[in-house]
Amino acid sequence: MRILLVEDHTDLRGVMKTMLEVHGGWEVCGEAVDGIEAVKKADELKPDLIIMDLSMPKMDGIQASQLIFASAPDAPILLYTNYELPPDEISRVKKLGVSHVLTKGGPPDELLRTVEALHLQAVAKAIERAGQASQVGTLPVEDIVLEPEGS
Repeated sequence: MRILLVEDHTDLRGVMKTMLEVHGGWEVCGEAVDGIEAVKKADELKPDLIIMDLSMPKMDGIQASQLIFASAPDAPILLYTNYELPPDEISRVKKLGVSHVLTKGGPPDELLRTVEALHLQAVAKAIERAGQASQVGTLPVEDIVLEPEGS
């Protein structure tokens, strides 16, 4: 799984990167220090999952998540924040494209479990979509009548 890590604090970003990459099969494919850079890197790198800080310079994590979700709705976005958001704010940010909100400061394995769960949910959705897509256009070829061009 390819992860875009968006965190403006260098030391924390380094610790998080190490922790994530120790997990087998996970790679931090890119890092960003603000929301503007996050939007650009998400578009360039097409990560499988994004871990997004809330409070950053230039553009906050909610605005960046909204822009990323608009162009890449299949990549889960984990909003990882120092702030305990009230339930109504969590509902609001989820409507804008955030998949899950996790407060920093919990046990490190909580971040890893959350990333794993979000990845598994994304994979399950992709499999479901693929199954639905395979049922589209199931008419036998002989039943399809194509109109000649220009008619």
